[in-house]
Amino acid sequence: MKINFSWPTWVKIGILVAVLITAPYFIPFALEFVIVADLMGLEALVVFLAASGKYWWRAISLRLSALAQNLAETAALVAELYLFKPRVVLLHATVSGLCLILASSVILCLAVWIPPMILSAQLVS
Repeated sequence: MKINFSWPTWVKIGILVAVLITAPYFIPFALEFVIVADLMGLEALVVFLAASGKYWWRAISLRLSALAQNLAETAALVAELYLFKPRVVLLHATVSGLCLILASSVILCLAVWIPPMILSAQLVS
């Protein structure tokens, strides 16, 4: 037995499935989505989403700006570590490069980087 649905029925089924999937995120509006899609059609649902989308856009942009601010503050804190001072970086990069070239030993290169990392960790905490 083959069931043939019309296009509007497939659209309503798709919207219903999308609402069920996204319901945990849009619980206050889930019932309105189904009612608007069923009674007034897809165009009214798009208008409803556009009207409520302004709130979601503001909420998302606010969270993204807070994330960008936190990342900038973290980068500023990391930049102040002793390990990233220009003299220390230049000296240890030079020594690490020479050790890698002369001895071809990754362990020896890491041994050059370990002391400033431990010193940085002790200065921060």
